[in-house]
Amino acid sequence: MFSRIFVRIDLCRIFFLTSSVVLLTGCGSNISNTSSKPTPIVSRTLTSTPSPTLTPIPGSTLTPTTNPTPSPTFTPTPSPTSVNTFNQNGTPVLNRGPLSIDVSGLHIQSTEGIQCALGLPNFGREGQLGNHIGSDLLVLAADRFTYSQDEIQLIANYLNSIFTSGNTASSFLRSPPTILNWVPGSQSCTGAFQITNTGNIPIQISAVGIQVTQNPQQNSYNYRTIDACTVLPASVQENTPCGFGPSGAGNCSVYFANIHLQGAKADSVFIDTPTARGEGQICPGLIISPSATTDLYINFVSSDKPNSLVYSVLPEFTLSDANGTNVVPLPQLASVLAFADSNQISCYGLQGNTFVQEMPRTDPNAPPQYCM
Repeated sequence: MFSRIFVRIDLCRIFFLTSSVVLLTGCGSNISNTSSKPTPIVSRTLTSTPSPTLTPIPGSTLTPTTNPTPSPTFTPTPSPTSVNTFNQNGTPVLNRGPLSIDVSGLHIQSTEGIQCALGLPNFGREGQLGNHIGSDLLVLAADRFTYSQDEIQLIANYLNSIFTSGNTASSFLRSPPTILNWVPGSQSCTGAFQITNTGNIPIQISAVGIQVTQNPQQNSYNYRTIDACTVLPASVQENTPCGFGPSGAGNCSVYFANIHLQGAKADSVFIDTPTARGEGQICPGLIISPSATTDLYINFVSSDKPNSLVYSVLPEFTLSDANGTNVVPLPQLASVLAFADSNQISCYGLQGNTFVQEMPRTDPNAPPQYCM
């Protein structure tokens, strides 16, 4: 929730603001398997931004810090034997990242994997995709709202390190102080992938899909997000969502798929065809030439009731080349899609040393608001 410009929980990562509604309402095909046996999907054959200086919060004995961003290390991602949907404390499981997968002549790489929701790769940079800042939701971990000046300084330092990191989408990879926690939960989930053809013939990704591996479960977690604009000093807000927003454009260079879950249960399969949008041109299907790399964003939405269900899913790609067409499962991408209803997500702004619940602001002259 960034009052002047953004609604934090509703937007996925899409390539320009004016097309967000279209993308979020685009639905994938629903192919439900009503058999009691699992759907057989194995081999199915078909034919740097400089860091500003933080001013110490009065009363704090801690020195403001801006830690350098750790570079993601891409190592081959093992296939999980199972995917748990909830942690012992009742929070939905945070998906893994970074990921690196080699399958059927393709190298698939992702810094963030699939997150609910997914953030911008670099907030405010000209031409970047979408308007979603930070991946997942940053919440108060403890059941309390009053903090010491040292604890507030820790929160300010951490927020500043995210917005000066050069990649806000991987914010969940930066370990927060113990008083904060990253928890997935949104009205949409998104996966961002860079796909390279490592073979010697063109490969078409004609469809992307997921198989639901178990019946969905209810997400009853209550998210206490924080309004970053009430914590960050004014001196560093210019390069944050409290100061300005990003822009974007489309030129057939980025592909999107929208998978719509409806009536999902164990063994259901949902698919969609990746498409790109260009300015004044018709974009071709997603065909990757040898040695070429393409960006693919897969957005997930659910119309199941209630609106706050958690799914365990196994992604799959339908690949076509000169040798035929096959559905290829991607067990390394096994993920949790954690949806949350808007009434589960509250925003708290700092007043003195206490976080107080805020309402969404509609007045354009009101102070900026951005709930993490």
